[in-house]
Amino acid sequence: MRILIAALVSAVLLFFFGFLWWGILMPALRPAGVLPEDIASDQIMSLDESGVYFYPDYSDADSTTSSMAVVYFKKSASMGAMMGGGIFHMFVCAAFAAGVVARLNLPSFSSRFGYVLAMGFLIATWADVGNMIWWHYPPVWAGFHYAYDILSWTLAGLLIAAIIKPETAELPS
Repeated sequence: MRILIAALVSAVLLFFFGFLWWGILMPALRPAGVLPEDIASDQIMSLDESGVYFYPDYSDADSTTSSMAVVYFKKSASMGAMMGGGIFHMFVCAAFAAGVVARLNLPSFSSRFGYVLAMGFLIATWADVGNMIWWHYPPVWAGFHYAYDILSWTLAGLLIAAIIKPETAELPS
């Protein structure tokens, strides 16, 4: 039961932290440029189906330019479905972390917190540094993602470590 409580409380905190980070901090700091709407908008809007599109063709080994990935949605997803999917994703990830911490039966708050934080660093390094290497994300954009991931798992780790306590063995009477 504590795993589910830790996951639920963490997911709610992560959801609101994400709103602050992506909805308020990102527009204020502007870690990425924004293309003017008239650039390729007619061509993009004429695509037949939703998907990820590359320009120029990434299979051209002789291309001297980098490819650009464009994610296009023919029909926008509903805000409710997107937010519901996001909080469910956060719940599943937090439940996984809480389950591992519970299974390890770590004795102290600092050991439980440290374990979740270490998982957060692993996740962020794998994904965000990998995006810099493989997708050529600029360091500022990758760093913005990296900081978000580390801070998210710091917050989740604090809650998980506080809620998931080690099992105590009952002594026979």
